[in-house]
Amino acid sequence: MDTQSYMAVPPGVGMEENYFSLDDIVLSHERLPCRTDTKFPKLGFLEKSGETHDIPEGTKLEMPLWLAKGLYERKRHVISVDLPKVYREGWRTVFGADANVVDLHKMGPYYYGLGSQMLHFENAENTELAQSVLQTFIGRFRRTMDSSQNAYNEDTSALLERLDCLERALFRSGQNGLNAFQLWEREETAYTKALRLLSKMAGMKEQQFIEEKPLLPETRGQETEMARGACVNAGPSPQPARPTRRWHEIARHWLGVTRRHRTSGGCIPENCESFTPIGDWKEHDIETPNGMLHVVIRGAPKGNKPAILTYHDVGLNHKLCFNTLFHNEDMQEITKHFVVCHIDAPGQQVGAPQMPAGYQYPTMDQLAGMLPSVVQHFGFKSIVGIGVGAGAYILAKFALIFPDLVEGLVLLNIDPNGKGWIDWAASKLSGLTSTLPDIVLPHLFSQEELMNNSELVQSYRQQINNTINQFNLQLFWNMYNGRRDLEMNRSGTVLNAKTLRCPVMLVVGDNAPAEEGVVECNSKLDPTNTTFLKMADSGGLPQITQPGKLTEAFKYFLQGMGYMPSASMTRLARSRTASLTSGGSVDGSRNRACTHSDSTEGVGQLSHTMEVSC
Repeated sequence: MDTQSYMAVPPGVGMEENYFSLDDIVLSHERLPCRTDTKFPKLGFLEKSGETHDIPEGTKLEMPLWLAKGLYERKRHVISVDLPKVYREGWRTVFGADANVVDLHKMGPYYYGLGSQMLHFENAENTELAQSVLQTFIGRFRRTMDSSQNAYNEDTSALLERLDCLERALFRSGQNGLNAFQLWEREETAYTKALRLLSKMAGMKEQQFIEEKPLLPETRGQETEMARGACVNAGPSPQPARPTRRWHEIARHWLGVTRRHRTSGGCIPENCESFTPIGDWKEHDIETPNGMLHVVIRGAPKGNKPAILTYHDVGLNHKLCFNTLFHNEDMQEITKHFVVCHIDAPGQQVGAPQMPAGYQYPTMDQLAGMLPSVVQHFGFKSIVGIGVGAGAYILAKFALIFPDLVEGLVLLNIDPNGKGWIDWAASKLSGLTSTLPDIVLPHLFSQEELMNNSELVQSYRQQINNTINQFNLQLFWNMYNGRRDLEMNRSGTVLNAKTLRCPVMLVVGDNAPAEEGVVECNSKLDPTNTTFLKMADSGGLPQITQPGKLTEAFKYFLQGMGYMPSASMTRLARSRTASLTSGGSVDGSRNRACTHSDSTEGVGQLSHTMEVSC
């Protein structure tokens, strides 16, 4: 036996036990299967089935842990201790397959504590036992801590009933840590803001102005002449003083009012070109079960055609995320056949007022649950969704809950995996040393783009900082980083597998931050109606850097669904270098699994993966 594979524990009361701990006292009374290695004289009365005054050698007994540890000696073989059933090879195999499915509390409320105590006793399986207990803890640790961070958003009572006592203590520690961190964060927010303000004020050599009453019209000219004469007598005029903080507040207030009262065709003066909408766009604020939702729409429902509905990524809004794509000439050729509906996540639109203190931002599931109100409000029969990042996650969740309302999805940079408590803590800590735009940018752009600090990155850093309310963005960012796994799996991989039923086109740029997540999402979808488009040299935002290529792919996607059969498909064929990793065709004869007439003829049997070099 390899004695170095685990840390041996000396006999007697181990140092890990606490004499005053009720849990350790109860643990010490756990009964162990034992066998006598010598005769116990005059103790036969303890063995009710025995007829002798002694307990003979080889008798099988059950002893409490504290007594077994006291009698067990390696030099004098008084008793031998066998492994309880839950630690034997059969159960170790079950734990090795998937420890999360086991009701550990039912198997033994002190599974980890008793398992570590079993290493006091010599056994040929001690190495395997130590490894099994360790791997079981590792396998269940993430789910336990993940649930402790989401106890306010889901019912965790069923999970708690299945936890070992050690895991329950970890669960409570996770909750207490979250509560303490949130309390500290709320207390430190005001202090941090004040500190930043003082730092700015220290660098500004401001001159205080004495506030005076406004001049009357009849005296305004006289005061001006007096001031001019004073300037002549005093020599060169001093540099104009910078306004005090009060005037900064007035200017910000005026700018906020200007933004809120803009017309549907208006724009923000400092960035007019970026936000000038095309066509007859109308803005709506729609009431949903989870709050108001800002929507921008153009056109009206046309027969049985679906609406094109978009949802932006975290750190963006519909203008920053989709203006470049929908201003593309070819995309305008497509959208004239459909009604287009852009959705802004709560508080992310340009000029949005700051959410009140204590506002509970909707979870990702709740954001998906707000979309049926939009569909019902405008009378859409169905939608074709275009989502990026967080928006792709929300649209995928919407399609899983309401599959009959979704005809197709174009998902860019989707990550179907939830974020664990470690990721959550890391994002919180990074927020203490970095500004919010600098935290969000690595989610949007590739490392190469960030290192080069391209003009596009600089522009988006500035616009994220200036056009989106930072408090509201922080709420959305926190909620996105607290998301859970998308519960979907390819048919046949797990029992009762559930996945997206509609045609899906997955899009990701080469070396984009979400590349691994999109690849994993592809493995969870039905290969017969999924297209995977990997765009070379497009960075983290293909809809910004390669709008023409993405438009051609979208046009092809719609044709596969049975729409726009007469639209030309030449540019993509001329400009791309395509490789079919699955052997599927990329010409106009490719079959899809769904059309607008609900035809199921010619369902392809291959997954479609297309790598485009632009």
